Amino acid sequence: MSWKKRMLIGASMGALAYLLNRETRQGAKEWGQSIVYELKEYRKQPSKAVQDLRFAVERVDRIADTFVQELQSAENLFQEEKQRSQQQQLH
Repeated sequence: MSWKKRMLIGASMGALAYLLNRETRQGAKEWGQSIVYELKEYRKQPSKAVQDLRFAVERVDRIADTFVQELQSAENLFQEEKQRSQQQQLH
């Protein structure tokens, strides 16, 4: 049996075990229903799909900007610590 078949069987068994839990099944069902509802709404109002996509992209952009700022702050802290360490070694 190929590794692909074994992986598919393992994933299927995992999904079945996961869905044995009633709360999980209910949550998956509700999630699926909400997706179908949203898709129907987008079909009726394509401009809503564009608006929601634009909102999501803007949100990702803001998150990315914040992440870059945090990385820059961390880099600055490391540089400051490196300079302090070098100054202490000189004295």
